[in-house]
Amino acid sequence: MIAAVDPGRDKCGLAVVEDSGEIIMQEVLARQKLAKRIVSVADKYNLQLVVLGNGTFSEEIKKVITGNDLLVEVVNERNSTLEARKLYWEHNPPQGWRKLIPTALQTPQIAVDGYAAVILAQRYLNNYLT
Repeated sequence: MIAAVDPGRDKCGLAVVEDSGEIIMQEVLARQKLAKRIVSVADKYNLQLVVLGNGTFSEEIKKVITGNDLLVEVVNERNSTLEARKLYWEHNPPQGWRKLIPTALQTPQIAVDGYAAVILAQRYLNNYLT
């Protein structure tokens, strides 16, 4: 099981994913709350590894995570937001008349940073554990 963080200026996505790819949890939180939350999640799920996207503010976030005795693996987050939107729609299919509009033309009703963290975890699992 691993944790993944999609870093951002104001908010970050955080996810915990099983080695099988099953999503245990995913959420979006303010960047200022990430340090405390990552420690509680690592304790709860007995994690030692955090996968971190290489985007905005990743270096600052990496310092916070490694300061909490967690190993950090940085992965490329290119196009992760686009993949996160697709994953969002898979988990939250449009209802009613929205089914008639292609999801590529719709905006998710929530921030997809948590789903982007899931994508980063899945990339790590697919590329580094196979």
